[in-house]
This record gives sequence, structure tokens and C-alpha cells, in this order.
Amino acid sequence: MAVVGDVSISDDIWAKWVINFAAAAQKNVREVLYEEWPLLIRKVMDFTPPFATRASRGEGKSFANSASDLSVGRKAVAFDIYKTMRPFDPKNVRSPALQKIVDRKDVVAFNAFAAKSGSPQLAGVEALPFSPSLHIRARNERGRVPGRDRKIVVLGSDAALLNKYVADMQKRVGYAKSGWLAALQLVGGDAPAYVTQKGTGGGSVLDDHANEEYPSITGINRTPWAVRKDEGDRILADAQASRINSIIAKTKAAALRADEEAKAG
Repeated sequence: MAVVGDVSISDDIWAKWVINFAAAAQKNVREVLYEEWPLLIRKVMDFTPPFATRASRGEGKSFANSASDLSVGRKAVAFDIYKTMRPFDPKNVRSPALQKIVDRKDVVAFNAFAAKSGSPQLAGVEALPFSPSLHIRARNERGRVPGRDRKIVVLGSDAALLNKYVADMQKRVGYAKSGWLAALQLVGGDAPAYVTQKGTGGGSVLDDHANEEYPSITGINRTPWAVRKDEGDRILADAQASRINSIIAKTKAAALRADEEAKAG
């Protein structure tokens, strides 16, 4: 009963409590596995970025199906990209000469103008032709852009290209979560539309629940997010711990009911 990506965690404790609950509730282990699997995968997906706040992912909170998570992801993408480059607005520096330079996208002339200008809006600013590589090279191993605004600007029609690039990258928000879709949908689980729209190509599921000796299901997330092992391990462990707490509570309740029924009988 494992959950793995390009990262993996020990599932011994979760499996133990699934078995304990099955015994307390007098259910078949395979039946309990199918009951608990979607709850575990929902929680794993819940802890996988993006999410509004870590507190909102706590035990008892609803599955991440609100627009807030998507909004947070989109804002994070735009924020990171615009740290690496941003459109230059000539209105910030009232100069007809500069306006013409920007309009004709003259990078060399702009940088010469900025170097000579005493305007604080131009201090340290450098123009470069638009290129996605300005963003891609700035990302760290987590896919985020660390540090401050690079003070890189793009000129003229390159501003439209930059804004389109931001919009295109925002469309990818939810792909990391979609790596768990195959595992979630195995037993009919649902997910937010912005996640399901990505399809199940980012992951897979191995269903061996019919195994008499050791029924199991394995969820595999193969998205680029999954290779960030430290983050993946932490998120999977947090999600698993959250579900274990719920299973423990359910086990205690089932044991109490069984004890009361035995006394009554």
C-alpha cells in the first residue's frame, strides 16, 4: 500500500493502521484499502502545490478544490517571471526620445540612455530582448526564482510576447497535482477542474488490491515536481501522517462500538 513518485516514503505505519482498522471494523483489508486509498491520495494531492496556505491543508480541512489554490499558483508564476524581466513603461520617464527608443525596441540605445540618465526609475535597469531563457535559467531546483527583481526590462512589442509567455506558463498550474490523478481516479475520486484538465499523463497507478496475500495500490507521480525529492518526501509524509490520525480515530471508534455491542449481546 505505497505512495511513490520519483520520491518514495515508507508506508509501513499507514499500512499497519489500515490493517488495524479493518480488524476493529470487522472488514476485509481489501475493502478498507479501497475506502482509504482515495482519502490518502486526495490528501497527497492537497499537499502538492499549489495551495493557498499550509494551514489550509491541515487535518479536517476540505479537499483543495477551490479557486484560491489556482489563484495562488497563477500569482506565483507571474511573480517569478516578472522578477526576471518586465515590460518597460515609458510613462515612468517622460521623455519623447525614450518613447521612440522603446517603440522601436532599440536595446542598445535604451541601455545607453539609462546609463546616462539621472532618473531613479532607470537606475540599474537593463534592457534585453525577450527570451524565455531569462526565466528558465533563473529558476532553482524547486522551480522558483529566488532573490530580488533583476531589473531587466523588455521593450516595445516584446512586452506582448512576455505577457503571453506568462499566460502560457500559468496554464501549467496544477500539473504537479495531476500526477496523482490516475491514482485518485482508480476508485472514482474527483479533483478540481484545473487539475483534471491536465489529464493523467503525469502519473500512473499500479492496482494489486486483489492480491490475497498482500493487497496493494501504488500511485506514481512522474511530473517534474516529483523529482524534487526533499519537497516530495516532506509532502507525502505530511499527507500520510494526516490520514493516519484519521484512521486511528476511526479505529478507536470502531473498537468502542464493537465493545459496546459485545456487552449488549
